Amino acid sequence: MASIASINRQLDSVESQISGLYIEFGEREEKLNRLKDAQGELISVKHDFFGEEEICLEPEFSEKTFHGDHSNKYHTYRRMQLKKSFKEIPVTQIDGCYGQNARENQ
Repeated sequence: MASIASINRQLDSVESQISGLYIEFGEREEKLNRLKDAQGELISVKHDFFGEEEICLEPEFSEKTFHGDHSNKYHTYRRMQLKKSFKEIPVTQIDGCYGQNARENQ
């Protein structure tokens, strides 16, 4: 049979391991809370960003200030390409953060 001293050593070892796991759990829980806060901030920033979508179409030019073939090409570019690129920013940058965080925390 195992001696009482041996059993006490094993209990001390188990208690030490449990204590270490509680500390690690607390650290991970804190990190998770920080990530949730950051996610909430990112969602807010993303919504704010979409609220500023029309900024990529400024300044608005009148026919007196800018006209002709170059004007038409520029307006087409702004309305099609620039606006599309503007919309892709939160998708590639903000949504990309979600995926990266998920992979890091697996």
